[in-house]
Amino acid sequence: MSWHTAKQLKEAMDAKIRPPRYISLDMSKGKEPLRVPVSNKVDDDRSPLMFEYTARPQFPVPAVPGLVKRQRGCHCATGCGSRCRCARKNSRVPAYNKDDTLVTGRPVVYECGALCGCPMTCVNRVTQRGMKHQLEVFRSTETGWGVRTLDLIQPGAFVCEYSGDMIIMDDQSGNALMEDRSIIDPNRFPERWREWGDASSVEPNDKRPQFPQFLGPGYLLDVSEKRNVACYISHSSTPNVFLQFVIRGNEDESCPHLMVFAMETIPPMRELSIDYGV
Repeated sequence: MSWHTAKQLKEAMDAKIRPPRYISLDMSKGKEPLRVPVSNKVDDDRSPLMFEYTARPQFPVPAVPGLVKRQRGCHCATGCGSRCRCARKNSRVPAYNKDDTLVTGRPVVYECGALCGCPMTCVNRVTQRGMKHQLEVFRSTETGWGVRTLDLIQPGAFVCEYSGDMIIMDDQSGNALMEDRSIIDPNRFPERWREWGDASSVEPNDKRPQFPQFLGPGYLLDVSEKRNVACYISHSSTPNVFLQFVIRGNEDESCPHLMVFAMETIPPMRELSIDYGV
């Protein structure tokens, strides 16, 4: 039933036909590679349409003066392998498989960036190619607003980026504005990435790769006025998606992207859930 329902919904949206009780066919207004429909079969709440949709945060340049590491990008012409300058930053353990799924969770994934010579099809640019699975924001009587997938999502697949207005933590002017705001602290997300791709948990002879220590994000996200589809993912202590920090090229390490990946196979019409650490 879920597969059939999802197929019908996608066909209707492709034909630009709004199904009953759908208040928008695309809340992103073209800012995402795929439409993000919004449905409400419960009441008349239209609040997701009241926010400005932002597919990704506006990262300051430099984000924190003095912390940007000046370095060159890789010189890979077609795609990056184990000898790539960027791949070496991932402790020589590839970040992604050939099917674009995450190999293993880690404190931070280093992707190729703007100064790199490799094309956008490079295996080390997975999150930069945007959403590949159609998501829907929906309203339910149990959890209020939530997010579900209309596609089958593989374990380890990239789902979407968490977005909002960025507030640098040492910005005193920003601290005064935090009262009565909807604030997301990236550092409060539990390290669920540790549970992804850890072969040592089932094979005693396999040792988990050792990764350099990562201090974590130096910013907060204010989703009071600007937000995206990720902001509607519900909390769960047994989530099916997790947060993974990602840095591209020579970006400031105190300002990683907040990327959402699948922890398990997620069938069509299944709600997404993440552990917010609350």
